[in-house]
Amino acid sequence: MTEQEIIARIQHIFEEAFNVSAPAPQTDIIDAALLDSLALVTLLFEVELQFGMEIPLESLEIDDFRTIEKIARLIG
Repeated sequence: MTEQEIIARIQHIFEEAFNVSAPAPQTDIIDAALLDSLALVTLLFEVELQFGMEIPLESLEIDDFRTIEKIARLIG
């Protein structure tokens, strides 16, 4: 799966799970107030479900979730 395909799937998660227009891949979703602590948990769950992976909480860095591009790199 290419990085662009991963980005598109993550953007779809935003639209479906949070009922908001997906932000641009470079948008800081924390500074834009699109991601609070509850939304982060939901996002983690949806990413793990959609991509069939587990993200260990002990290795989780909040900076890895600042943009959709960074989330895509984490997955890819």
